[in-house]
Amino acid sequence: MGVEKIYSGEKTSGFIVNNKWFLKVYHDTRFRKGIRNVILRSKPENEYFFSKLLIKKGIPTTKAVSYRVVKHLGIFPLNVGFVKFVCMHGLTPLDKLLGSSCFPKLFSNALKVIAQIHQLSIIHGDLAVSNFGVHEGKVFIFDLANTRKVLHPFFAHKEVFRLFHDLYKLTKETPGLYFDFKELFNHYLQEISLRPFLKRKLERDFLVYAFKRGMIRK
Repeated sequence: MGVEKIYSGEKTSGFIVNNKWFLKVYHDTRFRKGIRNVILRSKPENEYFFSKLLIKKGIPTTKAVSYRVVKHLGIFPLNVGFVKFVCMHGLTPLDKLLGSSCFPKLFSNALKVIAQIHQLSIIHGDLAVSNFGVHEGKVFIFDLANTRKVLHPFFAHKEVFRLFHDLYKLTKETPGLYFDFKELFNHYLQEISLRPFLKRKLERDFLVYAFKRGMIRK
């Protein structure tokens, strides 16, 4: 069996197995105390569940095929285990394309993907430019370990603020790169379906958020 380590982090590691499967291994051994052990899925199970759900809804994400979880005392699931995905050779993280001529169009497509997810009253939970990838010209979203449902799409849409802030921080590290975040947010608004007064509130909230962080000026 051929195994190639792709990355190693504090809580997860990634391996390609037999040039066919991608194995995301979780090794966060901290025990989740209290009611969280009863009502919340473990991260491997959560990632598997939302991968299946998003694919069923036609949203491009990495395809999970199985998972395993270690349980404390054989009862309480830990964030220890793995998720097995179909390997997508050539998947390029979107942040690696920052500064390229194709980035604006790809980021626009990423906004369409996250807008679809938010319309389902689902938030990604760890939204960043690096959690999108490009495969054969198509934008995919991945790393769904912290994904969860919320009560209404309005609350999900606010998550996109963090995505724009992450892009802003990346641009500060790249001299000469500039994005009009107000224009980008208006593009996102065109992709979502909300009542007009909720759209206006969302826009006001974003402008306040962005101004406080220096992303836009009055």
